[in-house]
Amino acid sequence: TPSGILPVFVFDTTRIYGSKVHSELGCQKCGPRRAQFVLEAVADLRANLERRGSGLIVAVGKPEVVLAGIAKSAIGSAKDGVNMNVVCQEEVCSEELSVDKAVRG
Repeated sequence: TPSGILPVFVFDTTRIYGSKVHSELGCQKCGPRRAQFVLEAVADLRANLERRGSGLIVAVGKPEVVLAGIAKSAIGSAKDGVNMNVVCQEEVCSEELSVDKAVRG
């Protein structure tokens, strides 16, 4: 995007959104209602960003793998070096904090 910001949302199917992902108590982490809510929220986010002249990359997989791939692609296509910062929402739960740590690693 012109501002140098690349909005990305990753559906993490290994930890949250996969049909076989369950909590320690055996409950499905993302049931149909939560999945529908998240799909609608991401669609709304994309529409709002597009109205502002941006966009939203939506990917599926492990965030640390997806974001590393995007970063490598940006670095590989840059002519004059790349200064890259990853900014993400702040997490509070231990499982999500481990994802943040993997992304930053």
